[in-house]
Amino acid sequence: RVHGIRESVKIGGGIQGLSSKVLEDLIVRCEKLQELLNQKDDDLKLAAEIGQQLVEQAQVSEQHLEQAQERISELEREFQVLQQSHTAELIGMRSELQNSKFHQEELQSEFDELS
Repeated sequence: RVHGIRESVKIGGGIQGLSSKVLEDLIVRCEKLQELLNQKDDDLKLAAEIGQQLVEQAQVSEQHLEQAQERISELEREFQVLQQSHTAELIGMRSELQNSKFHQEELQSEFDELS
């Protein structure tokens, strides 16, 4: 078909030599091509918008991840403080218990002597 149009242009001395049917066909094809180009342009714009949204979502996700990591670090520090505090408390309680046991043994010994 394209070959036929080229031949018609060569033989007729330019676009004026084309029949009205061939010209109409060319116009219809050009309009379809323009529609396709417009659609492709719209598709590219949509793809660019989607790409931008994905980039923004990735940035937000990265910020959330950083915040979560910071919070985990805070919780780990708090846990260590609590653990140290409880360990010290347990050592103190054990010491008190030992002192109490020793005192109880002394009292028992004194009681035994009195009996």
